[in-house]
Amino acid sequence: HQLKEVNAFIREDERVSSNPVMKLTFGEPGLFLRSLPQNSLIHNSSIWSCRKKVSMLSLTHIVEQNSGRDTLPVLWRFLQK
Repeated sequence: HQLKEVNAFIREDERVSSNPVMKLTFGEPGLFLRSLPQNSLIHNSSIWSCRKKVSMLSLTHIVEQNSGRDTLPVLWRFLQK
Protein backbone atom coordinates (compact mmCIF):
# COMPACT_ATOMS: atom_id res chain seq x y z
CA HIS A 1 0.00 0.00 0.00
CA GLN A 2 2.72 2.48 0.96
CA LEU A 3 4.80 1.50 -2.05
CA LYS A 4 1.97 2.50 -4.39
CA GLU A 5 1.70 5.86 -2.66
CA VAL A 6 5.44 6.48 -2.92
CA ASN A 7 5.44 5.50 -6.60
CA ALA A 8 2.57 7.91 -7.24
CA PHE A 9 4.41 10.66 -5.37
CA ILE A 10 7.57 10.12 -7.42
CA ARG A 11 5.59 9.90 -10.66
CA GLU A 12 3.92 13.25 -9.95
CA ASP A 13 7.10 15.05 -8.85
CA GLU A 14 7.92 17.55 -11.60
CA ARG A 15 11.64 17.39 -10.86
CA VAL A 16 11.87 13.79 -11.99
CA SER A 17 8.77 13.34 -14.14
CA SER A 18 10.51 14.63 -17.27
CA ASN A 19 13.34 12.09 -16.97
CA PRO A 20 12.66 9.13 -19.33
CA VAL A 21 14.44 6.66 -17.04
CA MET A 22 12.37 7.77 -14.08
CA LYS A 23 9.20 7.57 -16.17
CA LEU A 24 10.03 4.01 -17.10
CA THR A 25 11.02 3.06 -13.55
CA PHE A 26 8.19 4.64 -11.61
CA GLY A 27 5.57 5.35 -14.24
CA GLU A 28 3.26 3.17 -16.20
CA PRO A 29 5.59 1.42 -18.68
CA GLY A 30 2.83 0.84 -21.20
CA LEU A 31 1.99 4.53 -21.39
CA PHE A 32 5.62 5.51 -21.73
CA LEU A 33 6.35 2.93 -24.43
CA ARG A 34 3.28 3.90 -26.44
CA SER A 35 4.42 7.53 -26.36
CA LEU A 36 7.59 6.64 -28.30
CA PRO A 37 7.66 6.61 -32.11
CA GLN A 38 6.74 3.25 -33.63
CA ASN A 39 10.07 3.08 -35.47
CA SER A 40 12.01 3.53 -32.21
CA LEU A 41 14.57 0.83 -31.44
CA ILE A 42 12.98 0.40 -28.01
CA HIS A 43 10.17 -1.57 -29.67
CA ASN A 44 12.64 -4.08 -31.11
CA SER A 45 12.61 -7.38 -29.23
CA SER A 46 16.40 -7.57 -29.32
CA ILE A 47 16.53 -4.57 -26.98
CA TRP A 48 14.63 -6.53 -24.34
CA SER A 49 16.58 -9.76 -24.67
CA CYS A 50 19.97 -10.39 -23.19
CA ARG A 51 22.66 -12.98 -23.37
CA LYS A 52 22.86 -15.48 -20.59
CA LYS A 53 26.61 -14.93 -20.38
CA VAL A 54 28.85 -12.05 -21.25
CA SER A 55 32.43 -13.15 -21.57
CA MET A 56 35.45 -10.92 -21.24
CA LEU A 57 36.22 -11.65 -24.87
CA SER A 58 32.79 -10.60 -26.11
CA LEU A 59 32.82 -7.46 -23.95
CA THR A 60 36.28 -6.59 -25.25
CA HIS A 61 35.03 -7.06 -28.79
CA ILE A 62 31.99 -4.82 -28.20
CA VAL A 63 34.09 -2.09 -26.60
CA GLU A 64 36.61 -2.28 -29.43
CA GLN A 65 33.90 -2.07 -32.11
CA ASN A 66 32.46 1.05 -30.48
CA SER A 67 35.72 3.01 -30.23
CA GLY A 68 36.02 2.15 -26.56
CA ARG A 69 39.78 2.48 -26.60
CA ASP A 70 39.35 6.23 -26.81
CA THR A 71 36.01 6.80 -25.10
CA LEU A 72 36.37 4.25 -22.27
CA PRO A 73 40.11 4.10 -21.57
CA VAL A 74 39.79 2.73 -18.03
CA LEU A 75 37.47 -0.07 -19.10
CA TRP A 76 39.67 -0.78 -22.11
CA ARG A 77 42.73 -1.06 -19.90
CA PHE A 78 40.89 -3.37 -17.51
CA LEU A 79 39.81 -5.60 -20.38
CA GLN A 80 43.38 -5.88 -21.63
CA LYS A 81 44.61 -7.45 -18.38
